[in-house]
Amino acid sequence: MKISSIEIQNFKAFKEAAHFDIENKNILVFGTNGSGKSSFYFALHAFVQSSIKTTVQCQKYFQFEGQESLLNIHAAENFPSYIRVKTDGGSSFEFSPAPTVGQTPSTDPVIKLSNEASDFMNYRLLNAFSNFR
Repeated sequence: MKISSIEIQNFKAFKEAAHFDIENKNILVFGTNGSGKSSFYFALHAFVQSSIKTTVQCQKYFQFEGQESLLNIHAAENFPSYIRVKTDGGSSFEFSPAPTVGQTPSTDPVIKLSNEASDFMNYRLLNAFSNFR
């Protein structure tokens, strides 16, 4: 199973729905400061992590004024927030306070397994490799 597309709305830098088609095996995200690179990373990371966390642990990301809120600061309080992932096999998953499309990540054993075998890399990890002696 491979990710074919990702849609993010009201999550960190993405206020309006942003759709990303994934065409290759690996993803390299680059852009100018403030373009949403870290938000894209955190959206995927939160999505995969939601497969092993309880509903209560995940709800804190969607609390409008919560300390661990990951909502866009410019969106209205009741503006819908979600991370939707589609796979090449036709499955749809949604990580949100009230899922309306497809399945939740916690219902799929492959997403749980992908969390355990996560290959998420960010600049901190790459920097640690370059500074390793």
